[in-house]
Amino acid sequence: MNASSSDTLFLLGGCDSSGTTLVASVLDGLHDLRTGPESWLFHHRSLFTADDFPRTLYGLLNNGGPAISMVVDKLRVSLQPGGFFPPREAYGFGTVDDEYDLWRGSPALEGFIAAVLSRRRGAGGGPVAWIDQTPANAISAREYLTRFPRRGRFIHVLRDGRDVVSSLVRRWTREAPDHPRDTYLVGGAVNWSWDVSQALRAQDLPGYLEVRYEAFVRDPVGQTNRILQHLGRPAVDEATFQANRARSRQRQMQWGDKPSWGATPDQPITDRSVGRWQLEIGVDLAKQLENIRFTIAEEGGRSYCFGDVLQATGYRTLSRSDREPWPNTSSSIGTR
Repeated sequence: MNASSSDTLFLLGGCDSSGTTLVASVLDGLHDLRTGPESWLFHHRSLFTADDFPRTLYGLLNNGGPAISMVVDKLRVSLQPGGFFPPREAYGFGTVDDEYDLWRGSPALEGFIAAVLSRRRGAGGGPVAWIDQTPANAISAREYLTRFPRRGRFIHVLRDGRDVVSSLVRRWTREAPDHPRDTYLVGGAVNWSWDVSQALRAQDLPGYLEVRYEAFVRDPVGQTNRILQHLGRPAVDEATFQANRARSRQRQMQWGDKPSWGATPDQPITDRSVGRWQLEIGVDLAKQLENIRFTIAEEGGRSYCFGDVLQATGYRTLSRSDREPWPNTSSSIGTR
């Protein structure tokens, strides 16, 4: 793949609060790469596996797709969003006629992607490569790369689960107030374990690239060039990187408000939030979090464990491998 093979789709994903927006904001505008608001288009696996694509697309446009959530005490944690393409107007499909044209012009997945891309071209009207930065893309990464084995590229932004939990606690305290802190902690551990496990299903495929948040914020130019190489684009130097960052603020304002993200695209990239969990959660409580286990009824009762996923991704765990469950886990977590 090279820069001339534009008008294509790349996916970027990972758990919420892992840095997907930051990475997307850096890539947007480099070469022919463009991104935008979270589309909630490509996290539904049926898009890539459908035998009857028009019928599947019609159902998604009208009814959305299957949703999976966990209830932790009374806090509902969305794992697989059921929504489909909520920011249609931002992508140029704001009317019923627009939606009908999108469906009518999409006899197959390739036509659907081309139809959306046709309204995402650069100001000069030239071809673009679209990086869809919806975090939930992690859910369907394997199906996407299997569907497009030659040109498909998935960028998995991975961050230490304890820092993600710490960030989600702060976010959910604002967005879903009045729950006990333990509820937010357990919910965050469930959220990260699920999302990361879904992304890792694609780990053995050549189109998969793992980008660690900790490495990215410490060497943004070097990590950006790793991504560009993966996407078949030339490396950039420091001056080009910074010039694109300076231009990015106006573009990113068009993405819509993201109050949960504590930075703006033109601010300096720092590593000050790496390891924040040690102050906000603490070692003793983090050890207990590693014991969180839960099952997903929609997956036939598949079991997940926060500590096991930390180990699988190479983050140093704190407790023994033969973990005892978090107190009252079975009674406080359920599927809905």
